[in-house]
Amino acid sequence: MSKTGWPAHRSARAGVRPAPGHRGSWPCGLSEGQPFMKRSRAAAALLITSVLVGVFATASPASAEPSPDDCPPGNFCAWSDWGQEGRLVVKTTGTWFGRESYRSFFNNGVRFPGADHVDITSLYANGQRHTQCIHYNPGPGLYKGDVPTATVLESVRWRGEC
Repeated sequence: MSKTGWPAHRSARAGVRPAPGHRGSWPCGLSEGQPFMKRSRAAAALLITSVLVGVFATASPASAEPSPDDCPPGNFCAWSDWGQEGRLVVKTTGTWFGRESYRSFFNNGVRFPGADHVDITSLYANGQRHTQCIHYNPGPGLYKGDVPTATVLESVRWRGEC
């Protein structure tokens, strides 16, 4: 160490002088005994963390699947064939009651707290009635699907989170 409190190799360089009131500590709170590589790793880790925080903070939410042609956003729809094909048998923006045979469905609801998921009640060929909550596109969770042959849709009720 030099008389100034800086390591001898630092104070010997032209123009490098400790700041007024300097008491001998190194920049960034590192001590004289810490090698340069340790400081470089710490700086690199800080930089990587900052970049990752920036990436995750600006990441966009999951993007929705394109709407089926005959089921615009805001609707729950059911079709006569699997894969959202065939004849559109139910298309509703509100609560619906009835009896329609169907083989596929798609909740194309839009984000609206308290009313963007649906409970669908189906009657299966074996006589069992089942109610299931369906998320809106893109989920997370089930927002579209196929059902067994001879399934009858009996109701659609809009609701909040499943």
